[in-house]
Amino acid sequence: MTDGPPAPEPGASLLDDDRGVSVTLGYVLTLSITAVIVAGLLAAGGSLIEDQRRMVAADELSVTGQQLAVGFGEADRLAGTTDDGTVRVNVDLPSGDNSDYTLRVVNHPTAAGQPARATVVASADGLEVSRNVSFRTAAPVANRTVPAGPVTITYTDSDGDGERELVLAERRRIAPDPLDPAGFGHEEVVYVDADTGELRSVAPDNTITNYGVGASAIGPKQVDLDGDGLREVPFVNSANELRVVDADGETRTLATDAATASLQNGYTSMLAVGEWNGSTSVFYMNTSDLGGDDEATIYRVGIDGAPRKVTVAGNGVEANAIAGIGDVNDDGDADLVFVGGSQRVRYIDDDTITDTSQGVDADVAMGVGAPRTFASGEVDRVPFVSSNNVRLLSYVGGSSDVEDLTTGGVAAPTYVSGIDWVGDGALEVVYVDSGSGTLQYVTQSDTGGTVYGPDGNVIEVDESVGVA
Repeated sequence: MTDGPPAPEPGASLLDDDRGVSVTLGYVLTLSITAVIVAGLLAAGGSLIEDQRRMVAADELSVTGQQLAVGFGEADRLAGTTDDGTVRVNVDLPSGDNSDYTLRVVNHPTAAGQPARATVVASADGLEVSRNVSFRTAAPVANRTVPAGPVTITYTDSDGDGERELVLAERRRIAPDPLDPAGFGHEEVVYVDADTGELRSVAPDNTITNYGVGASAIGPKQVDLDGDGLREVPFVNSANELRVVDADGETRTLATDAATASLQNGYTSMLAVGEWNGSTSVFYMNTSDLGGDDEATIYRVGIDGAPRKVTVAGNGVEANAIAGIGDVNDDGDADLVFVGGSQRVRYIDDDTITDTSQGVDADVAMGVGAPRTFASGEVDRVPFVSSNNVRLLSYVGGSSDVEDLTTGGVAAPTYVSGIDWVGDGALEVVYVDSGSGTLQYVTQSDTGGTVYGPDGNVIEVDESVGVA
């Protein structure tokens, strides 16, 4: 048996009593040491997590920089194969939703005759982490900084010095249209101004875009063909070249004098754009390939491909004009609609041509437009002009059904366009007034009005070209 510590003397201070101190002190020391250890572990853990974040970010930035450098290499190779053509390379980089980053391209001076040298600097926002990837190109590279996300590299004269450079830009995206999730609708009406002869388009808010080019044939502003976020307008210029242009003024030639889309048989042609038989193309009349009735042959061309003939059962298709693409027979796939002999609407489906027996007005142009879904859940219908009135044609079950939208012979015999002009979720038809040559619209309930520009003035168009 062990004796405990003696009791304090009478009158002694409690401070002099050290009985139980070892237990209390041990407990306090244990708590203190534990707190220090936990704090250390937390600090170490925080540093470890931060270090891991930096390491992951560094790896991702390295991969992103290398992907962009490869994109520059591809654009440089394409630039070396063209004298004045358009070069555009899209690079699908991460969008930066989880960790934003910035891309900076720095051009380094090099001696004359030596390859250009540039560096991609990829930096993670807020982490103070960056990675550099250097590369060499034959063409010079412009200094640029863009945010995270898909980018586009073009070969263009960005600084106006007469020399083209490889230029990095953020790729703009078209906002999805809930009525047109596939992106094949269009939000503007394309026309040629009667006074200036310039290609233009007008939106439902009366905004006008001037593309600064002349045109003898046009197509709808319907598809972003080159993936830069802007829909292109196909057109034919005075040299009979088939080209596309966007709102930034960027143009590209798709077909030259051997494959044109100009006047034929005294009628102007319209151009169609869309996906048909597995690929997206611009469809046009090739007047260098005429048939026995002096009708041109339908051709198609992609943004970076070669023109090729549209065939049915191995033979070319002769036509007076193209209307567009839509499921007009309601069988679940797209049909190519055109105007053939006797100015009758026909369509190509499953390697077969079907004649709807519906004729259209024709003067210097054809009174027809691209097929559209004019109301949700309905079969695609073809807008057209007959007896100078706007009508809608559907062809289901082997028979035509026609709905009249105007009366009184108000529409000029030229191309028309379907668009949701009044914002009611259904499409209206924009047409050219037969008396004034101005743009008008008509709804499916036989009401309508005049299309105005931003200055409140009417829009007078070239009737031989019509609207798309």
